[in-house]
Amino acid sequence: MSDIEIPLKIIATNLETGDKRVFAAGDRVLIKDAVLATMAIPGIFEEKVIAGSVYGDGFLCENLGLRESSYSTILAVDVVGRNAFSKALPDNFFKTFNVIEMLERSIRLLMYNQTKNILEQVDKNILLLEPDTSEFKTFHFHKVKEIRALGLGLL
Repeated sequence: MSDIEIPLKIIATNLETGDKRVFAAGDRVLIKDAVLATMAIPGIFEEKVIAGSVYGDGFLCENLGLRESSYSTILAVDVVGRNAFSKALPDNFFKTFNVIEMLERSIRLLMYNQTKNILEQVDKNILLLEPDTSEFKTFHFHKVKEIRALGLGLL
């Protein structure tokens, strides 16, 4: 990541130790490898091996990475914030019919609560945008134009 000109930090989780890894300028890691590591959702997208360590999505330790910024004012976009899940639970008597829906909702709630706790702890001015992504699933990468439009609509 030493070839980038703007400050960039990418968070991944070491799946062997659970430790947070912050890839930043000066690291001898390709940006594409750091991005693949931070997108590797265990059980869904393949883990990324970098320098002999196995990495997965950064949400497992810190979703937004607000503590990593050296700036006192931060504009953050949280696509898995309070508007990332519908308020209604799936209405099925047999919960096994909606295991995937409930698992995704649980993960989104974990990330939301993690970020909420960090927001209460950091001593920074956070301008947080939370687009309504409740109609999208974690694996909807093919809907990037529609998801991006949600963020642009907030500006």
